[in-house]
Amino acid sequence: MIELMMSACVATAMMLGQPIEEEPTHIQVEFQLIEIDLSMIEPVKESGETGVRVMPSGTIEILGGVRASLREDSQALISVRNGASIRAGSWSYVIGGENDGLKDSPFRIVSSPRMLVLDDHQGGMSIGRPLEYLEPTEEVGVFRLVKDADRTEGIGFTIKPRVTATGGILFEPLGWELQEVIDREPVRGLEFPGVGRPVIGTNTRELTVLIGEGETVILPIAHRNSTERPLLLLVRPEARVMKPETLEEINQRVNKNTPEGSGASEEESGSPE
Repeated sequence: MIELMMSACVATAMMLGQPIEEEPTHIQVEFQLIEIDLSMIEPVKESGETGVRVMPSGTIEILGGVRASLREDSQALISVRNGASIRAGSWSYVIGGENDGLKDSPFRIVSSPRMLVLDDHQGGMSIGRPLEYLEPTEEVGVFRLVKDADRTEGIGFTIKPRVTATGGILFEPLGWELQEVIDREPVRGLEFPGVGRPVIGTNTRELTVLIGEGETVILPIAHRNSTERPLLLLVRPEARVMKPETLEEINQRVNKNTPEGSGASEEESGSPE
């Protein structure tokens, strides 16, 4: 359908003698950072289903295929079709599908951001929170709570995706930086753990990867608690041809977002008889 529409646009432009203006291609990239509680996984009998399986030992595998360890940054990269399931014991997480009842499952979605960038353009984003800690004041035995905007815990992404001739999307690069608290500096006069100035650990990775049309890439991410609660990063891109808004569509959007009662009605603002 897109090819037919483009052909019609080209023919019209040729007849009118006007230059052809191609609609820009945007790429939407959805990230999902998922934490898995290995203590909740119990081995179950295989049912022969296809998909991805996480085992209590902290190993992830495509059924009947590749294995990778979640307990360390093994540089693993697993590509699956959208709609595949990640299974952990009797639990199942559907990639790009409905997932009800996650509250009581081993799966916890830590973050699920989306980015929209132009084809062959670079984009980046960071998601995190400033950290708080206690530090002593000039008065003995009195401490103040400090929120340090320069010390954050979270994850940031850098991407430059490009649509290929086969319909896949090539990332040059796909990168991320995970920042987390790995320790606390001791506080003079306080013996409680976890209250001092945070010590930040950083895990950075950047790679070139081709993600096929309708596919999701699964990447293990090493962090301080990978032994008990490993992290999986899911990356699912989608190419979109974005049409510019018409004046009517802009007016509809503006009117929809305008609160009721924010201005005079037509009767109130009309001219007197």
